[in-house]
Amino acid sequence: MATYTHLTDRTPHVSADELLSGFRPSERFGEVSFNTCL
Repeated sequence: MATYTHLTDRTPHVSADELLSGFRPSERFGEVSFNTCL
């Protein structure tokens, strides 16, 4: 039988650098920059 763990019982540890490295801009904004938006 499977054992279940509640999400409230978990305490993940992620560094700020690891968390920020997962963010990527959307591809639809690939050609946009502050220089081209004016």
